[in-house]
Amino acid sequence: MDKINKVQLGLNNEMEVVVTSDVGMSDGADRDDVYFVMFNILDKPLRFVVSTAGNFTEFLTERGTSAAEIKEWLDTNPDEFLNAIVKHQGELLAHSIEKVRVVLDSQSNADMARAVVSSMIDKGYFINISNYTIPGQTETVQKTQQVPTGQLLNDFTTMLDVIKQWDGFDFAEYLRAKGVPEEQIVQITEGVTNE
Repeated sequence: MDKINKVQLGLNNEMEVVVTSDVGMSDGADRDDVYFVMFNILDKPLRFVVSTAGNFTEFLTERGTSAAEIKEWLDTNPDEFLNAIVKHQGELLAHSIEKVRVVLDSQSNADMARAVVSSMIDKGYFINISNYTIPGQTETVQKTQQVPTGQLLNDFTTMLDVIKQWDGFDFAEYLRAKGVPEEQIVQITEGVTNE
C-alpha cells in the first residue's frame, strides 16, 4: 500500500454507516491491502473522527520485522501478517491519520455524529468500501465488507455520551467523573494531537 487517500463517511437508505476509502497501491505486485478504520472522539477541538491506519509493511518494518518475512506472510499466510499487526495494537491510534472530522460545535453536527454512532450500536456493523487504485491498471478494484462493531459497544456508548453533552463539554472533568486517575487524564488530554 502506498497510502489511503480520500475517505467519505455516510449513511445509506437503510441507515447503515458506510465508509468509502480510496486506497493507492504501490504497484501491481503489492499485496499489503489491509487497513483499519477507527472511530473516536478527540479534544481540542472536540470532534468525532474517522481515522485510518494502513501501510502495515512499513509499520512492521519500523518495528523490526524483516521485509522478507512480511513478503512471506503476504504470499502464503496473510493471517500471520494480521497477527503481527495486532501485536502492536496499542500503537495503531498514533499511527492512524484523521480522515473525517465532525467538529462538535453545533447541534446539527452533534446530531450527525450521534446518527453514525447510534447506527453502529443498533446494527452491530458498518459497511467498508475500498476502492483500490493500482499503478498501470485503468480499472479501480472495489472490495466491500461488513465490519462487525459489537466488540466496540462500550466505546461507542461512551462516544454517544460525549456527543450528547457536546455543548460546553470538558474532557478532563468527564474523565474525572469516570474515575480516571489524574496522571492518566493529563496523558489523555495532552496526548491528543490535532492533525
